[in-house]
Amino acid sequence: MDAYEIRIVKKQQNSPVIHACSQASDHAAIRRAKSLIEDGDRVEVWRGPDCVYATSAPPFRQ
Repeated sequence: MDAYEIRIVKKQQNSPVIHACSQASDHAAIRRAKSLIEDGDRVEVWRGPDCVYATSAPPFRQ
């Protein structure tokens, strides 16, 4: 299992809500991220220093 960080920015906010989780694969982490977002939210999934999924907006950094 790998550790992932899911960063979600709601359409009305600028700072991300960060969820930490362990998943079996990148695909599983992406599915989890998609289950947490609502229409209009931006999301990124990170495995360590690698962004494995992002919505169409450019990646955001903390």
